[in-house]
Amino acid sequence: MRLLKKLFKGGEVTHHGRFYELEGFDGFPTSVQRPHPPILIAGSGDRMLGIAAREADIVGIQTVVTTSGDLEMDPANWLAATVQRKVDLIRDAAGDRFDDVELNITVSIDITGDRDAGARKVIVERGWRSVSVADVLEMPALLIGTPREIVDQVRQRRDRYGLSYLVVSEKNVGLVEPIVRELSGT
Repeated sequence: MRLLKKLFKGGEVTHHGRFYELEGFDGFPTSVQRPHPPILIAGSGDRMLGIAAREADIVGIQTVVTTSGDLEMDPANWLAATVQRKVDLIRDAAGDRFDDVELNITVSIDITGDRDAGARKVIVERGWRSVSVADVLEMPALLIGTPREIVDQVRQRRDRYGLSYLVVSEKNVGLVEPIVRELSGT
């Protein structure tokens, strides 16, 4: 990460590290954004989140785990308490720079007039027998309800966890248009 930051600054870079050796390298175009483009590092585990907190401009909190090589959707990683623990870890690792770090999470959206039914649907679809409807409704990466309720959820989760950079899958782009319009400028 430190090497990338040096390279983005422009000019010759000399670096003697564990994995890379550069001597007078000047191969990157100078970045328009200063001191470098925003760097996003995402992770699920404590080690990766700690690195991200110390080095990145944007820290992505992953609710899925991929360490085995497969995508694992353990509901324990989605729970409000787990996300809060990760935010606390990021805050501690970032230290004085925490206020300058943006927190990111990928969200799933279900537009419905019945939040409980939406939560039950998630439990069934994902095979999450170990969580309650209340647990699902509190999960920061799940937004369930009417567009107005989802706007409120986004604001509450921003205030509670500091999540201000939400990623939505391409299949949900049409769903979020009225939500984004409502949130613009807040």
